[in-house]
Amino acid sequence: MQIKEIREMIRLVSQSGLSVFEMENDGFRIRMENGTTTQSTVQTLVTEEPLTEVMAPVAVEAPTPVAPVIEGTPVKAPLVGVFYGSPAPDKPEFVKVGDTVAKGDVLCIIEAMKVMNEITAEKAGVVKQILVENEQLVEYGQELFLIG
Repeated sequence: MQIKEIREMIRLVSQSGLSVFEMENDGFRIRMENGTTTQSTVQTLVTEEPLTEVMAPVAVEAPTPVAPVIEGTPVKAPLVGVFYGSPAPDKPEFVKVGDTVAKGDVLCIIEAMKVMNEITAEKAGVVKQILVENEQLVEYGQELFLIG
């Protein structure tokens, strides 16, 4: 029996809805079972030939990488506007990841209607993560920083 014939039988049995199919032909014995996974086994009755398994292809999904969870208290945008991480384009950033901040330290500026609003730390801690990019539009309540 040819592989093409076996594949065709697997296709026909799968489409038929049968739960078990057995066939014997010229020294070959074929048994197919439909369960939660489609698996078919082909073996010969002659002892000199090895057993051959034919399995329907199974889609395997690669594991989705999980981002590490960074714990900290979020600092949220109190208004809608444009986020600026430094006081001017040629000046250094107010804070970077790993910086220690005290309560009241300026973390960033949010520009709203041509007014520059300083956003300050509500508690002392270490800047664990900066969640927005410079000059990004931020929404009310959007998390800007994680401080731990």
